[in-house]
Amino acid sequence: MAAGGGQEGFSLPELLAALSACSLLLTVALHLFPSLQRSVEGAMLQLRLMYQLDLCALAIAKDVRRAGFSQQGGSAHTLWIDKRQG
Repeated sequence: MAAGGGQEGFSLPELLAALSACSLLLTVALHLFPSLQRSVEGAMLQLRLMYQLDLCALAIAKDVRRAGFSQQGGSAHTLWIDKRQG
């Protein structure tokens, strides 16, 4: 805005409005951050658990194959372990 004497700048009401809008946005962001952080931590824990379960399933499948459940010498003692989509 043009003030007297050819100087340009913002008026006091404009500065107060901008300051109040920024403080409102900052307050909302500070209230939302902890819940967002908790949800991200929960998702990370769930991802780690799924990874650990996948490793355990692979280890079990490997142990079952080592135990002799495969078609060796024409034996029909086959155990199928697969991942089902769903």
